[in-house]
Amino acid sequence: MSTQRDVKTMTDTIVEMQNPPQLMNPRELAKCLGLCPDTIRRAAKAGAIPSLRAGGAVRFNSDHVAQITRDGFAWPKRKTN
Repeated sequence: MSTQRDVKTMTDTIVEMQNPPQLMNPRELAKCLGLCPDTIRRAAKAGAIPSLRAGGAVRFNSDHVAQITRDGFAWPKRKTN
């Protein structure tokens, strides 16, 4: 017997499946943010911006874009001797 909460969870899951998050590559994200694609790639590799790997390629979803536009990003501090 399903509870009302279970039905809502199933409904939310179906809606998410019908509207999957749009993945962007570094070039597309760079265009949105007005930056160079190489800057985006380096920032993702350094962990300065959130990203995910898909088949060895760096991708960004709408949550990543929202976080970057909300919080910005800062390069990690370089180690000094």
